[in-house]
Amino acid sequence: MRYRHNPHTVPNTQTRGGFGRRQTDAPPSLYRRIFSKSYRKLLQPAASLRVDLINPICILLLCVVGVFFIYSAQHSSGGSAWMMQLIWIAMGCVAYTVISSINYKHFLSYAHLVYLAGLVGLLLVMTPMGVEMMGARRWINLGI
Repeated sequence: MRYRHNPHTVPNTQTRGGFGRRQTDAPPSLYRRIFSKSYRKLLQPAASLRVDLINPICILLLCVVGVFFIYSAQHSSGGSAWMMQLIWIAMGCVAYTVISSINYKHFLSYAHLVYLAGLVGLLLVMTPMGVEMMGARRWINLGI
């Protein structure tokens, strides 16, 4: 086994290879104590407290822009579609908060089933089950 010379250590005949820390040397620096692996784990927040803020901020910005567009389009007619949009956004925020608090690994076991259900839904549009309204084809008749 070869030992490399570390310029930050001093010769010591009591250690193997002749290089190491003397018993009288100062303790490790504060930087090393703080950023050692054991302390790094302590400084990290718990997994449940970690939040990716970029995603919800982008979603909220898009929602705000959408509400402004709806409001400006219906401002002269006095429509209230922008209020309904705000209600849907609020319900979406609640759903986002609940779903994002669940560990994503729980959903991994259902990923293949969700994928297959999505493919089946896409194929159902092409069957006679699909309804054509206003030039668009859909398989869920919403009555719109």
